[in-house]
Amino acid sequence: MPTPAVLHTPYAEAGLKRGFDTMANVLAATLGPTQGIVLSEQQNGGPPEILADAATIARRILQLPERAEDVGAMLLRNLVWRMHLRAGDGCATAAVLAQSILAQAHRYKAGGANAMLLRRGLDKALLAADRALQDMAQPVEDEDDLTRVAETVTGEPELSLILGEMFDILGPDGHVNVQDFVAPYLEREYQEGGLFTGRLVSPYLITEPATRRAGISESLVALFAGNVTSIEDVQPLLELAAGQKARKITLIAHEIKGVALNMLVANQQQKKLAIVAVELRRAAGKRETDFEDLAALTGATVINPALGRTLANITADDLGTARRVEADADSVVVVAGAEQAGAVREQIQTLQRRLSSLPETD
Repeated sequence: MPTPAVLHTPYAEAGLKRGFDTMANVLAATLGPTQGIVLSEQQNGGPPEILADAATIARRILQLPERAEDVGAMLLRNLVWRMHLRAGDGCATAAVLAQSILAQAHRYKAGGANAMLLRRGLDKALLAADRALQDMAQPVEDEDDLTRVAETVTGEPELSLILGEMFDILGPDGHVNVQDFVAPYLEREYQEGGLFTGRLVSPYLITEPATRRAGISESLVALFAGNVTSIEDVQPLLELAAGQKARKITLIAHEIKGVALNMLVANQQQKKLAIVAVELRRAAGKRETDFEDLAALTGATVINPALGRTLANITADDLGTARRVEADADSVVVVAGAEQAGAVREQIQTLQRRLSSLPETD
């Protein structure tokens, strides 16, 4: 085990910079249109691994021999990996830019500049550079443009064609779920409606055994931001649904259990009503935003015990509607009716305003 030691300036600073430069010089080899490669020795003695991706190369470098240099290398390694997670591309560019910024900052500091003032200047320069890049950016006009952007990032023409099609259909705010698929070709499937993290509360509500899903069309929808546990919680809701011509109801809540769940299952099995009951599974703060989205999709009022409302005093005016609801053990999909198009657009605009109000560096 290495002997513990403390390094002071200028030795610590010099070692950190050497390690930073060592990592940056390796990653810089993959930058540019020629895109060089890096060979990584295999621990099992096999042939070297051929790498052309800066993020993967950084992950392969676990430690430098000299400890002060290792600190600098790991700082850049962390930056590159965070860039990979956030954008998926630009890792080598980020490394080269960071190396250049560090070199200039080191030169200014050696000349007597205040390090904290340099930091503030860099923050201001970052905002200015971001605005300049936005001014220089060329808008994507059509599917062909999207395909070219995708191929620039992936280098795979077949995948890029599919990505161009997907984002042309979904738009910039669409949700994409990537799954492993064992086949010699690429496949995609489009899901209409809003997708939420939740679960069907009972297998006895399944209507499609082959897919282990429950599905219901043209359903009333009740949204309850609380736990449903008693007969008093569900009886008024079931009576409201029974009084409707369609006799279909979807209940979405925090938790549904006990005699309340038994009553819902009994009504479904006796074919008195068609019922889908779902629990939202995300953390409390995110679950609140899910309810906001569901209210926009369905037109239902979110009944919240924290505001003094319970399911026991639910009214017909509190109920919304959905053209289609599907749920399984992992998710729920709600397809809005045509009458909710305006509310859905308004909710999207609200979310876009929230995003635009975040700090530019967030």
